[in-house]
Amino acid sequence: MYRFWPSSERNTTLSTSGAEENIILLDVPSPPFSDSALDSLSSIMSGLIWSRLHMVCRRVVLREIAYALLEAVPQLLNSSAAFELVIGAAMFRTNVMPRVIPPITIANSEELSSEESVVVQESFDLTPQNVVARLGKIFMTNLLGKPVIISADQELNRFILKNDMRLFEPGWPSSFLHVLGKHSISVEVGDAHKRMRSIVVNFLSNERLRTVFLQHSNRVASLLLSSLEEHSIISAKDVALKFSFYVMVKEIFSMSPEEPENDKLMREYDTLVRGILSIPWNLPGSQYQQALESRKEIFKVFEQRMKERREEKKGDDLLGWVMKNTEYSKEQMFDFILHTLFAGHDTTSRAISLMIYFLEGCPQAIQQLREEHLQVSRLKNQKGKSSLTWDDYKTMEFTKCVINETLRLGNIAGFVQKKAKMDVQYGVSVFVLKYLKSNGKSSEGNKLPPGYMGLPFIGETFSFLKPHSATILGEFMDHHIARFGKIFTANILGGKKVISTDAEFNRFVLKNDKKLFEQGWPSSFVQIIGKNSLSMLAGDDHKSLRSIIFNFLNGERLWTAFLDDAEQVMSLLMSSWKDGSLISAKNEAMKFSFYIMIKEMLNVDPGEPEMDKLMREYNELIKEIAAIPLNLPGTSYWKALKSREKILKIFERKMEERERNGDENPRILERDDLLNWLMKNTAYGLEEIGDTLLQTLFGGHDTTSRAISLMVYFLDDCPRAVQQLREEHLHLVKKKEEREETKLRWDDFKAMEFTKCVINETLRLGNIAGFIYKKSSREIEFKDYVIPHGCTVITHFSAVHLDPNLFENPTHFDPWRWMGSSDIKMKNFMPFGGGPRLCPGAELSRMEMMVFLHHLLLNYSWELAEPDHPISLPFVDFPKGLPVKVHPLSYK
Repeated sequence: MYRFWPSSERNTTLSTSGAEENIILLDVPSPPFSDSALDSLSSIMSGLIWSRLHMVCRRVVLREIAYALLEAVPQLLNSSAAFELVIGAAMFRTNVMPRVIPPITIANSEELSSEESVVVQESFDLTPQNVVARLGKIFMTNLLGKPVIISADQELNRFILKNDMRLFEPGWPSSFLHVLGKHSISVEVGDAHKRMRSIVVNFLSNERLRTVFLQHSNRVASLLLSSLEEHSIISAKDVALKFSFYVMVKEIFSMSPEEPENDKLMREYDTLVRGILSIPWNLPGSQYQQALESRKEIFKVFEQRMKERREEKKGDDLLGWVMKNTEYSKEQMFDFILHTLFAGHDTTSRAISLMIYFLEGCPQAIQQLREEHLQVSRLKNQKGKSSLTWDDYKTMEFTKCVINETLRLGNIAGFVQKKAKMDVQYGVSVFVLKYLKSNGKSSEGNKLPPGYMGLPFIGETFSFLKPHSATILGEFMDHHIARFGKIFTANILGGKKVISTDAEFNRFVLKNDKKLFEQGWPSSFVQIIGKNSLSMLAGDDHKSLRSIIFNFLNGERLWTAFLDDAEQVMSLLMSSWKDGSLISAKNEAMKFSFYIMIKEMLNVDPGEPEMDKLMREYNELIKEIAAIPLNLPGTSYWKALKSREKILKIFERKMEERERNGDENPRILERDDLLNWLMKNTAYGLEEIGDTLLQTLFGGHDTTSRAISLMVYFLDDCPRAVQQLREEHLHLVKKKEEREETKLRWDDFKAMEFTKCVINETLRLGNIAGFIYKKSSREIEFKDYVIPHGCTVITHFSAVHLDPNLFENPTHFDPWRWMGSSDIKMKNFMPFGGGPRLCPGAELSRMEMMVFLHHLLLNYSWELAEPDHPISLPFVDFPKGLPVKVHPLSYK
């Protein structure tokens, strides 16, 4: 049985005897569960996907499961989280799912996944007491669908904490990461973690803690206690929550308790916290979904306060401190702030509630505490002082004993989760990082990169295609890189694929295109874009077509015809932007690049009916380009093919017009557009010309428009970069005026050093073309691996661009990293692919980004009208269209 005992003797023992056992086993009485309650539990379980579990769970077993629940987490039985723990408890007792395994057998177990978590438990036994008695203080089980090693051993716990970062890394569940944020201090590692921790330590310095924090705490406590009357019935838990929340929000946002926004923020935060350890099912009404919605609402408050800080230029709170002393992106700042609120409020409020609870059952402690505090009060009155000071706290010896005992017995933060970075030997046990690869087909003789095949045919396709923030790799990639390394095998899109996030191997693949590799695009992409397009051709056919397109898109033509069209289109778009106009940056960028490409390909001007029809059909086609190739009426794939047919009919009509009218007017066939180039310089038929035009439109418009949208998005959150860009472009305009020039030229672009840095950083962090597909044309050996003939290889450029070993703080928008770029950095920068298939429109894309940025900077300021973030779907997109407000600028 446990006992609240805040004596100085106990605290002295705990602080001096590091080897003393620190485990409390709860003596929980057997609960009187009725048969009807067990039938209800059976009904719940019948809906679980583990039907085998339900089949063996008769009432005796169900009664055992109910006992396990009460033993494991008695405080959760009355909460909405109880159901989410039924699965773990059921696995614990029935042995149907992966079983509890004694530590001695772990070394021989191949059943552990590489994402094995080690739960470090300080003093409170959250596991059923008979498991510790039966298996010892270090044992293995399966919780929430994953193998977990649980340690109730003090020596091992110290070993894990001591070797954090070296042997272990954070292993929090995905719900924790998504709700609190991947940039929080609990999740970051290495230099990023050190920098964050330094910020927190400096902000919470002793001086600030002793003055500002203490003053705010005194004021908030007085405010809350002033409303209490004799015999008032209050919720101590709610009062404690308000107390710590008001203190933290005041220190983070300078928000006073009286502000109405405070209560709304607290409601949203409470909803968010309830979803931190929920099952990550983003379904309407689920705790996880509600938590993510609350995160969005809190983010709105954060954005508003951030805007106020910029306008007021005040910074004596954590938000101002972070904005002033870091170059974090908006997302990084928010995650950092949210986690600080969680750490500073959540655990403290629970500790205060527990302290009140424990003291209520210990009148002797209350009496001694009251005497101590009255003594402090008398001494302060004698000195003519009223507010508490740091020196007062240091003299409250018994108060510190009560606080220590509350923290010991309450165990608010009862455990942390770590993940082994490698096989770790500890005593007779081994925390195994290896796991059965490729359903047992990957043997030493095979040497195929390690991986997991998942379900037949489907494999891990849905996980691979799961939407995620475009500036990170996503859960699938992070999980597999951590488990298998930078080159691994996965069953996605209907077959086995080798996925490479290794810069060296990616360069090897691109360099040996045609010789060792051929195109490996999914069939849906081939059928929608066209089998005769540049991406699909090989050998001499590819060389010939690439030469035509490259010559058309580059050289003198790029900096005359294309550049003139780009400036005209930009002027046309800006003519409709008024002061305070709300525009979709995504749609404007799409129009900009689409109008340029169609003008240069077909000589169709903006405003012509054909332009609007082409854009509608193209958008429908591109939306379904990654669809499952099921050509059934109503399917996404069927819709994309129908749009392709309509686009090709427009191309056909244009060809017929050229041929028909060319006989009467030969000058028509001299039009300097891509259609005429193809008709004059190739023997292509309708289908081949149609595929070429469609691929050129896709390569020249789609990726560029997404890059422009991302550039606007990143710059909105980086005013320093906007200022430096504007200075560079104003300097350029001044120089051109001195030379009596107005139009942009190639030499202008070469002179814009910082503009090129911004474009590079946008392409690196945005990862518009995140990966490409190749297929091995024969068996290939690379280091220790063998890629079999006919195997699809996905070269993942995003993973290289976001590799912290290659780019410092890779998820942060930092265009200055490209100033004086090194050869090593450029070697690992592959936004347009590489080798013989380097995108022929790379310079066109950069030129369009520069023109759009030039006119935007000189004519407008802009701001996001509402939060919108780039999502990989798998192509980069803005769900809300990136709504921005524009305001005209004028320069004397």
